Amino acid sequence: MRGCAGRRRIQAGWVGSGAEAVAGKHVTVHYSGWLYDPAQPDMKGKPFDSSREAGRPFTFTLGA
Repeated sequence: MRGCAGRRRIQAGWVGSGAEAVAGKHVTVHYSGWLYDPAQPDMKGKPFDSSREAGRPFTFTLGA
């Protein structure tokens, strides 16, 4: 899934394991963020945040 909100680009590229994520359920995900760099083939410039590198997945209620 890809999307673009303003100057942000969102891309989900991996399907996890476990039950399907539906509204109202708690989900735990890893995320990473890069600065936009049109000169790079994947447009990923310098990384600025990563839950995986920090060892802290992000948990939230989906659809809340």
